[in-house]
Amino acid sequence: MSSANQHQKRNRFLGATLGAFTKWGFLVAAVILSGCDFLKIEEESTNPQPVAPPPQTAAPPPAPVAPPAPPVVPPEKVAEQIIKEFYNLNPQQVNDQALQKLASIYDPAKETIDNLNLQSSGVTDNSFESIKKFPNLKNLNMAMTHITKDSMINLRDLDNLEIVNLGHTPADNEVVKLLAGIPTIRSLDLNETRIDDHALGILDTFENLERLSVAGVASIDGGGFRGARKLANLKSLVLNRTGIVDQAIPIIAKYPLEELHMSACYLITDRGIARLTGMKELKYLNLRDNNSMTNRGLAKVAS
Repeated sequence: MSSANQHQKRNRFLGATLGAFTKWGFLVAAVILSGCDFLKIEEESTNPQPVAPPPQTAAPPPAPVAPPAPPVVPPEKVAEQIIKEFYNLNPQQVNDQALQKLASIYDPAKETIDNLNLQSSGVTDNSFESIKKFPNLKNLNMAMTHITKDSMINLRDLDNLEIVNLGHTPADNEVVKLLAGIPTIRSLDLNETRIDDHALGILDTFENLERLSVAGVASIDGGGFRGARKLANLKSLVLNRTGIVDQAIPIIAKYPLEELHMSACYLITDRGIARLTGMKELKYLNLRDNNSMTNRGLAKVAS
């Protein structure tokens, strides 16, 4: 048989075979092997093999939930709490940092601060940076603090002051001059300071002064009162433990005093206190511990 006839028969056999297998639903794979005169046919079932399910992907963790924001506290409530805390501090707890915190409150609340008692506290010269932020400050007590004379120049910026206590500080005549520029001052405490009689003359410009205390200033003999004749509102004068002498009493007696303190003033005699009898407004007189006075002289004053 010729080669052409063999190829024709083989193709007819393959076509018939493929048609037969396809008719019965089989998938036929025919492989013609080179150099062979037969076909190897493999059949596969039309039933599909089970497919493995896709691997399960772990769900992402839930996003963290932010905690609710804290409630907003109104600034006036914050200021109220800070002010309360400051005024509850004892003197040992009051320092520059405590004042800075007080001065951090919002501006309308600063205007309500009118009284600062800093006596015996730990405040220093730096405290004035905070103190100056209280525009309506009226009462300032800085007695027995560590402030220096140089820092007291800041007092002139506190032009609403009415009550000032600088006792037991380095305040001197220059500081009194600074304070003279504050016409609202009604009470001035300069106990145990470095002033002298010249400071008393400066006080003549304090037209609204009602109370003056210079206790413990031994350098004061009262001569300076000759230059302070305009203290028409002076009601209380404290001269305890000073060097006041008899010659100063007639000047003092012209003030409209209701209280006069002159205890431990050893240079005053019966002659001096006799000049006090004409003080019609006087309600309280302290002459304790004056060894140079006699009972007879005291009796005249009491009558």
